[in-house]
Amino acid sequence: MADMSENQENPVLRRRIAWRISAVISLGTLIPTVILAGFIMIITPSWGICFERGRDCNPNAGLLGTVAFWAFIGSAVTGISALVLPVRWPVAKWAGPALAVVQLLLQLVNFVAIALSG
Repeated sequence: MADMSENQENPVLRRRIAWRISAVISLGTLIPTVILAGFIMIITPSWGICFERGRDCNPNAGLLGTVAFWAFIGSAVTGISALVLPVRWPVAKWAGPALAVVQLLLQLVNFVAIALSG
């Protein structure tokens, strides 16, 4: 009888654990994403002119830098939250996937804000 109840819970637990794996992968790629976006930013001609001559700089760089910073912090916090959320809690059924999706969206916002701030 115990084996039957375990088999009934396995698909649900597997689905919840899949979101945790997604959160781990996203957390692992957060720093490389920032490095890649920074590289894309510095290879633009406009960034080179701004860096060398101090002119033609992006007037929105300060705002985009702030957006990138908070998106990075938000992505890290939501990823860690998705990891530490106990899978057996009833709220984990919807909160785990929601946290993982929000984490990915914030990581995308972070990438775009860094890449465009050059």
